[in-house]
Amino acid sequence: MLEKKKRATPWKSGKVISIRLRNGVYVLAQMVREPYLVFFNHFKQENSWKGVTLKEENILFCKAVTRQFLRSSPATIVKNIERWLPTNEVQVLYDVLDELQLGLGS
Repeated sequence: MLEKKKRATPWKSGKVISIRLRNGVYVLAQMVREPYLVFFNHFKQENSWKGVTLKEENILFCKAVTRQFLRSSPATIVKNIERWLPTNEVQVLYDVLDELQLGLGS
């Protein structure tokens, strides 16, 4: 029997997803302008995010991802969470990327 391929999580700016890491811990990420995900400093052993608020000061990094990453990663859509709402997504991406580059000693 042919195994059906998992579809990638559909992209929608503002959507929050939880991704299970290799060690079994879950991390939160929010879709911004495709193909960028903003990852937050929120980790849990259980995939339960009640009471979590995403804030700019909790951003770990911003990373471009592929459809293959979203298809192969154990990701679930997180609803009923207070999302981080950037006022200008493009500027926020540049700001986050600039901060990361400065933090790397460039």
